[in-house]
Amino acid sequence: MSGKGKKIKEKKWLDDHEKMERLAVLIAREVDRIVFDLEFRKDILFKLWSKERIRTPLLRVLDSRYYEIKAELLILFPPDLFRLLDDFYRTLEDFIFYSSYTEDMPQNLAQKFDAFVEELKLVAEPLMDKLKEVVPESAIELVAFEPPMPDLSEL
Repeated sequence: MSGKGKKIKEKKWLDDHEKMERLAVLIAREVDRIVFDLEFRKDILFKLWSKERIRTPLLRVLDSRYYEIKAELLILFPPDLFRLLDDFYRTLEDFIFYSSYTEDMPQNLAQKFDAFVEELKLVAEPLMDKLKEVVPESAIELVAFEPPMPDLSEL
């Protein structure tokens, strides 16, 4: 084999603080994505549920990488962040379970969906605040939790 080709760059090892920051960014972006997508795609999700009885699009919006994260990475977070993570992901898991197995008609699903989104936002807000404390501000770009832009047409 010739010595030509790509040079392998030296691997950079991350310290625990850098790992925690990166994990916080991933989780914050995921929480933001889930909440935003639930609100943004609500109409199409209900059309698919009511006409076709298709659950997959809703379940994909609720899908999370959190359940694949190893405990050795999660222990990098401070203990008070664990409680907030657990509150959010337990709420999410409850709705995933309900959505996976319910035989409810679309109207009942709509009522539970709206209540679920409100509950999810309630548990997500303190989680997002705590995650922002862990991460440099420029590292997180959020959509669902940014304050609404003022209506300039009224000026």
